[in-house]
Amino acid sequence: IQEHVDKHINWKGIKNLLRLEDTKLAEMENQDTLSEIPVAMIIDYQDVQNAVLAKLNAVARKHKFDKNSVILWLEYLKENGYEAMLDIPDNPHAPLVLAWYSPWHKKVKREFE
Repeated sequence: IQEHVDKHINWKGIKNLLRLEDTKLAEMENQDTLSEIPVAMIIDYQDVQNAVLAKLNAVARKHKFDKNSVILWLEYLKENGYEAMLDIPDNPHAPLVLAWYSPWHKKVKREFE
């Protein structure tokens, strides 16, 4: 699954790759017992979705803790010319406030001032 997800193949594409040939299905129907279950019958949508989400998480997270990941992303944005602001409240259950705008937005803003 991972190999195909790395190639940006989604569930529809992977499902087509997993399709069993008619000859293989006929062989399985003629057997009294199955010696092995084909991979195509084991892998389902959830397996592919989990692999895709794991890949996205690996790319999107810069740290395992959300707060640290957000701080690292803000540092990255600032290093690349973005304006960024983060307000972390004292109450751990309150939502944090995060805002940023790109160098392009800064340029447009200056043009209209």
